[in-house]
Amino acid sequence: MALTTYSELQTAIGNWIARDDLSSVIPDFITIAELNLSRMLRLFWLEKRAYSVPDGAFVSLPSDYAGMRNIEWQSGDLRYSLDQITPRDMDMRYPDVQTGIPECYSIHDGQIELRPAPASDNEAKIQITYYYKPAVLSDSNTSNEFLVNCPDALLYLSLREAADYISNTEGVARWDAKAKDAISTLIGEEDQYTWPGELVMRPV
Repeated sequence: MALTTYSELQTAIGNWIARDDLSSVIPDFITIAELNLSRMLRLFWLEKRAYSVPDGAFVSLPSDYAGMRNIEWQSGDLRYSLDQITPRDMDMRYPDVQTGIPECYSIHDGQIELRPAPASDNEAKIQITYYYKPAVLSDSNTSNEFLVNCPDALLYLSLREAADYISNTEGVARWDAKAKDAISTLIGEEDQYTWPGELVMRPV
């Protein structure tokens, strides 16, 4: 069974559920599965970097933003990570408008808020490392990161949606369990990638 293209994935879903009357809604099952993976997965192959030279307190989030990994302030030889705090804590910590080198950030209303706010003539930049949402599969976009890196999880989550659609409670439980196993394997592989070898505790 090949699972390398959008068309092959649709065919596999139809074959696995042994139904030939759901072809019109199979794309919906796949879209929902992709949304769930975008919400659940925070893995290295879903990381991106973006740069901005802010001239005020607010910077727009990337259009494919799914979650923040880190924000780093870069000015010449000066490089450091900003602390993330809640919007409420930011209002309490900075009740008045302050201009200067940012120390922290908050995310709300589709924007990154920096405090203190960079000056209007600022020339330093921020490096945003974030998790992104891959472009959804379609007839014109026949592959994406989910289909390349975790076709099994994408298939199982799609089958779970199909089972739910036809009110097959047993099928929902079955495919949900297989999807969770596949996702656990992905997370384990991420740990191996991030920390190759065995961690050893040493006395200090």
